[in-house]
Amino acid sequence: MKRSTIYLFIALHIEVALIFAGLTLLLFTYLRGEPGSIPIMTNILPASLISFSLGYLAGEYLPWAKLPPWARFWLGLGVFYAIFVISSLLGFYVMGLIYGNLSDDYWRLFYVFFLFTSILILLIGCVLGTALSRLRKF
Repeated sequence: MKRSTIYLFIALHIEVALIFAGLTLLLFTYLRGEPGSIPIMTNILPASLISFSLGYLAGEYLPWAKLPPWARFWLGLGVFYAIFVISSLLGFYVMGLIYGNLSDDYWRLFYVFFLFTSILILLIGCVLGTALSRLRKF
């Protein structure tokens, strides 16, 4: 495995932990732990599988070594945020497929989740981009 893939996996582990913590927090504050709020936790597994699959492909097949350090920073940030967007959208889509007609509360919760975790994901992406820009050997 390339060094860039290892860095992406470390960042994705932090991302999945933050998503789990964020959804748990939203579950108990926004929906007040109602029994109907359990479907929200089911989107973590498909979203994390999608994240790690895309992270592996990005780490192995993007030409990180050929890019200058400033481009690796922006590419790392962009790739990490794109992985987050794709995996969260598909994770909530899978949740909608499994549980059928969801109320508007779930989709409002998705927007709140997406807004607040996007800030943290961008910060993790900046750290990832900095680590990728400092790499000497791939």
